[in-house]
Amino acid sequence: MGGLWLKADLKATFGARPGAFGHDDPVLDSDTWEAVDKASPLMDQRLARWLGK
Repeated sequence: MGGLWLKADLKATFGARPGAFGHDDPVLDSDTWEAVDKASPLMDQRLARWLGK
């Protein structure tokens, strides 16, 4: 499935910050329904192939 597009999508959706290993990581600290609602359409689109949609 690959993870590069996932990290890029998460950084585009939630922003990025310096990570512990010298590269940017997505900012995933907001554990709210607003964050879920923001990410859900993108995840549905990206995972449709594997979910049979």
